[in-house]
Amino acid sequence: MPYVQLSNLDFADIKTALKEYLRSQGEFTDFDFEGIEPFTIILADWNPNLTTYELVWDGKKKHLINMNQEPRIWSSSTLYTKEEKALREKWFNDWLIKQEEFNQEKILKFHHNSDLGTKENSPKMKRWYVETVSVTSVKKEASETTMNYQNLL
Repeated sequence: MPYVQLSNLDFADIKTALKEYLRSQGEFTDFDFEGIEPFTIILADWNPNLTTYELVWDGKKKHLINMNQEPRIWSSSTLYTKEEKALREKWFNDWLIKQEEFNQEKILKFHHNSDLGTKENSPKMKRWYVETVSVTSVKKEASETTMNYQNLL
């Protein structure tokens, strides 16, 4: 496969191609992820209404989920045990219940929290060998979509 420079690609074309592929592949039977590290991709399609997909390669099996439209937190499968993921989901759900207003600023503040649990599993996690280095948030209002990237180092 030839080397492709991402700077030469059009994001809209990539998004369209990925959406078409995902819609046509119930279990992506024709793509072999063997040898690729586990990952999760979240794909949001706002045309004409919001549809969200979660594509997961867990290192053994591929998963494609058409997600419900509700607030959610993701935690790395390679960094957190099932129990730690469940705890982080509980923290997020408890935080959601307490919110009178759900907005980007408050969501980002939650992700900067290093006081929940221990420093090894808090939303802003820090371990001796790995730590949260950034927080990214995407916001869409009417026809405007913005991405907020925060470097935490």
